Amino acid sequence: MKLMAVVLQLLACLLHVLPRKQRVALLSRQSEKMSMDYRMLVTELEERLGPDRVVVCLTEPESKDIVKFVLGTLRQLIVACTSKVIVVDGYVPAVSIPKKPKDCTVIQMWHSPGAVKKFGYQCLDTPAGRSRESAEAGRMHRNYDYVIAGGPGAINAFAQAFDYPQDVVVPLGLPRIDFLLEEGPKCYRKRRAKRILRNNPFLENGKPTILYAPTLRKGDGYDETWLSHNLGQLASALEAQGARGDAPANLVITGHPLNNDFSQALLREHPCIHEIPHTATIHLLDVCDAMISDYSAVAFEAALLGIPVELYVPDLKQYEASPGLNIDLAREVPNSTHTNAGEAMAAALAEARAHHGGNACDNDFALLSKSYFAGINYGSTKRIADLVERSLARGHQAE
Repeated sequence: MKLMAVVLQLLACLLHVLPRKQRVALLSRQSEKMSMDYRMLVTELEERLGPDRVVVCLTEPESKDIVKFVLGTLRQLIVACTSKVIVVDGYVPAVSIPKKPKDCTVIQMWHSPGAVKKFGYQCLDTPAGRSRESAEAGRMHRNYDYVIAGGPGAINAFAQAFDYPQDVVVPLGLPRIDFLLEEGPKCYRKRRAKRILRNNPFLENGKPTILYAPTLRKGDGYDETWLSHNLGQLASALEAQGARGDAPANLVITGHPLNNDFSQALLREHPCIHEIPHTATIHLLDVCDAMISDYSAVAFEAALLGIPVELYVPDLKQYEASPGLNIDLAREVPNSTHTNAGEAMAAALAEARAHHGGNACDNDFALLSKSYFAGINYGSTKRIADLVERSLARGHQAE
């Protein structure tokens, strides 16, 4: 990390002599594929500014492909050093390590609408986080002018995680919230759901559908078997609710993008488990009746859509220690928090049946989410684009 920091700083000194273009750059090291948030924001910005003033530069994370990461970081450095406004959705070394010119604005649009679990500076020197030495050497999350939060409930956690004052954090929502809140039969979300139903006939077998969406586990005590174990426990609990082992609901598994590895033998052992590959969790929300999650912020996305959420957290004590939690689950959502698979499944099944029948849910997690996103309505993409456009105008005036 120290060597990379020195190299990037030296290269940036050379690149800063190049003219800075009156353009917006969206950079990410989450994936080579553009996220939904980026796609929606790019569309909005190109309509306002024109396609020639918006550039996107993505790379795979170092944990997936170190060669692509290094080459991608060099490309991102060139783009960052020649753009007036930079948007990132995570830690991007090419943006945080070099010294930032005064006429450049950096906006952190984090890739999650909220933060159930701690991250960034909140969990340094824990098994699930970076070391403080590594964070300081890599200037983790430095150079931001604004940090965008999905809702006001995330302000304190984001300020701590990025190590900034709270007034730097602006709760504008995320483009994906617009995706979730859009209504009408012709909206893309509804059309995508119909296609998923058409391609997966089991979803219309008359049974409610429960989606299991766990977060990524890292650190001591977690190996490649944890997901299979938890999934097997939930499937057994679901089958126990039915007559002679016939599960009363479908159980769909979707994993974290960086860890969705589970034993395929489970699909044969538990016919109630279904996998819908190559489909993002957010697209499955409209075809499920309840969600079981844990510490994943995808639970917020489900709640925004009115999907009841139950939390299955058998490792709650361990997770509270590393990386830690921003929400005291046992205190703030006690009736939605379960360390026992049978209790989690029983609650989720009852809510799935109610939701399948057209009834709304107001459980603990739903009530928490309403306050977490208080005041955030449709229009997040435009609010963020307004901030970008104002920042671009200020950079032009500073010339």
